[in-house]
Amino acid sequence: MAADGYFPIQTISGAATSYSFTSIPSTFTDLILRGEVDTSAATLYSYTIAIIFNGDTSSTYDTCSFRKQDADTPAGYISTDTGEASFLNIPGGSFNTAGFFECDIYGYSNTARYTFFRCFNGWSGFGQADKGIAGVYGGQWRNTAAVTSITTNNYSGEFGSGTSITLYGRT
Repeated sequence: MAADGYFPIQTISGAATSYSFTSIPSTFTDLILRGEVDTSAATLYSYTIAIIFNGDTSSTYDTCSFRKQDADTPAGYISTDTGEASFLNIPGGSFNTAGFFECDIYGYSNTARYTFFRCFNGWSGFGQADKGIAGVYGGQWRNTAAVTSITTNNYSGEFGSGTSITLYGRT
């Protein structure tokens, strides 16, 4: 048995514009994406990273988030009918830090219901003007197909060389 009941399926690391986990087995109850992500984007800003199931970029994703940004600024949003699901924020520019996350993907192989996800993430500003972010994302992919591939996109630029994401299965 794997540590914490997580069975490693695949790890992807290094600089890239997106990462794809393919040929995902249907033998688990849930999937977990866990990792450390940075970006090569030069602008000092918080970038949102998106997840796409089975290459589906149609308007079938709903996402909601709540995050604490800077010292006292809560922020939240809801998006529907988009071609991807937001699941993570990472810093750019001179922050020189990574965002850490864990994303649970529930019922990914159950073709009788939609696929749901919940992600926790955050990063520290290390004393800069922006103090960092701690956030929770959740949502659904309104499709009953079994998830066989997952793609993560960084639309602000490349994922940095310090990025490492592991896909786990959980029974």
